[in-house]
Amino acid sequence: MQLKVSVSVTAVGTRNAFDYVLENLRKSAPPVQGFRRAKGGKSVIPKDVLYQMLGPSRVDGFVVEEIVSSAVLEYVEKESFKVKKNFQTVQSNKELAAMFKAGKDFVFEAILDLEDTQTEAAASVKEN
Repeated sequence: MQLKVSVSVTAVGTRNAFDYVLENLRKSAPPVQGFRRAKGGKSVIPKDVLYQMLGPSRVDGFVVEEIVSSAVLEYVEKESFKVKKNFQTVQSNKELAAMFKAGKDFVFEAILDLEDTQTEAAASVKEN
């Protein structure tokens, strides 16, 4: 059984996800000429410089993936649904990335495959 849901992420949530992804990208970025690493291996590359270097569409794509996966997981846990691991978004990745703006509300639709626990339980009893 499939369930279509509309998931909304607040402006604060999109900003937090953007900062989280950019910080992870900053930690894993190779050394950049003109910017030294601080003690402990931390990079001092400003976020806006890193964003432009990596490319806005690429960074936004990573952020959208993070938002979609975490928001759907949170929704499923909140509603106590038993779902299969894979889900689909109604919009394509390109459409989602085009809709995304850090610090703005973000809404997307996902299709969840619900596990039919009664049918599966009956099938497992018949197999035994």
